[in-house]
Amino acid sequence: MEVACDQPFARVTYEPTTLVVGASTPTIHERAVEGVRNTGRAEVVYNCRVAEYHTYFVGCEGWGFSVWAHNSYTPVQNAGRLTFDPATRSWRSTGGLVYGQGAAQGNRVLHVLEHLTPDPLKPLHTLFNVPRNQIIGLLDEAWAARQGAGVLQANGNRVFDIPMGRVVGAGGETSIRIIVRDGTTNVITAFPVP
Repeated sequence: MEVACDQPFARVTYEPTTLVVGASTPTIHERAVEGVRNTGRAEVVYNCRVAEYHTYFVGCEGWGFSVWAHNSYTPVQNAGRLTFDPATRSWRSTGGLVYGQGAAQGNRVLHVLEHLTPDPLKPLHTLFNVPRNQIIGLLDEAWAARQGAGVLQANGNRVFDIPMGRVVGAGGETSIRIIVRDGTTNVITAFPVP
């Protein structure tokens, strides 16, 4: 078995452990580690998340590769709860997203909730497939799962397209686009994307 340096393992008991000589391998057979050495090779390592599974394995000897994914993200506690800040007249989600004043609806929470109802005047208007009371929690989950720095737009907003690994849109979309003011967590909008 080859691993990236300092790769934490979860044993059958799900307690993190480090691979050292004499330690049990994180497999069904629990074989003892016979040796640890640095090969000196640089390898590409990918971070991935498999929706709805904490740990996932796929592959076999015939394929010539295998993938082991262990989701290390921390789910947001009390996801979907909002706290109002009267000084800024904004709402902050448990995940740290800020929904301030603005948009035709009066505030950004109401703007995002518009993505629950079809709007014939907006042909590209995508819809979430979750109940109203789950949208903020879904956006908190997406925000926690984002990777990278996003894309800066000319208008000073930053766009994050976050794969969710499951259908989150009424049209079969599996990702969420969250647009924030650059350098902040101030939400401009959020909606499902393919």
